[in-house]
Amino acid sequence: MVQELADRVKERIRAWGLLAEGTLETQDSVLIFGTRNNLPVVHILSDVIQVMSPAQLPSVAPPVLELARSFERYLASSDDQIPHDLVERAQRLYVGLCTSQTSTRLLHGDLHHYNILRDGDRGWVAIDPKGVVGEVEYEIGAALRNPYGAGYPETRVAEPRAPVLSVYIKFLNIALESRL
Repeated sequence: MVQELADRVKERIRAWGLLAEGTLETQDSVLIFGTRNNLPVVHILSDVIQVMSPAQLPSVAPPVLELARSFERYLASSDDQIPHDLVERAQRLYVGLCTSQTSTRLLHGDLHHYNILRDGDRGWVAIDPKGVVGEVEYEIGAALRNPYGAGYPETRVAEPRAPVLSVYIKFLNIALESRL
């Protein structure tokens, strides 16, 4: 079953014109999604984050603060699945974190378990970048939420985050005191 899924992933990526013959090791990529031990995946994600950022920031990548407009859109909508007072509190926290950034860089913007693949020549690589500018701490948010959904038990959401966070803190040189 894993090989069948790996072959389907490979064919789809090849059809999109994103794959040179024989370079993608999809079986490795598919297997990391189903692992019960998340820490090896966190190490892989940390490695990918470390090698992604160029020295110069491109002018076309928006700062993460621009994403705060999503809070306003939600509050203006008729959607009430999330209490508005909770959204307003999250908005204040998000804007506060964005305006207190000290060291920004180009980020993937949506880096998580499903957006990394193993390339035979380059190793683990990120796919489907959103391209935003912010602190490295922003990058780990999507990874902390994922994997979630099809094929993962609901208890996965409540997985203890301390071991995962300790890997990111160590390998990405995050000063935890500055983020609390």
